[in-house]
Amino acid sequence: MDERGGDAVCFKKLIEISPDLVELEDYHLDELRHQCFNVESYNKVYHHYNFTVGMKMSNSADWTVKLNFAEVKKICRIKHYLCYPLEENEKGQCYACKNRTKEWKI
Repeated sequence: MDERGGDAVCFKKLIEISPDLVELEDYHLDELRHQCFNVESYNKVYHHYNFTVGMKMSNSADWTVKLNFAEVKKICRIKHYLCYPLEENEKGQCYACKNRTKEWKI
C-alpha cells in the first residue's frame, strides 16, 4: 500500500476516525479512477483522487469494493488530508476540478 501516494495516506486517516470502519479487518487499494493536481500558488497545492478500496469487515466473509474521494492540500507547507466514501455516481467536492469545469465551458 505504501507505493501509492496521498490516497493511501488519506484512507488510513479515514480508518482512524470513521466509526463505520471499526470492524475493518483488511483492505487493499484497488483502482485509481481519477486524479487532479492543481497549483493555485506556491503556498496552495491541491491533489485529489477518486479511487476504489477492497475491504473485508471482521463480521463478514465477503470483500466489498467502495469508491472514495481523497484530497491532500498543502497550504503553507502543512498538509491537510480529507477522505470520504462516495456513491458510484458521485465525483467528490474537488475545488480545482470545479474551477476547471467553469474554465472549460464554452
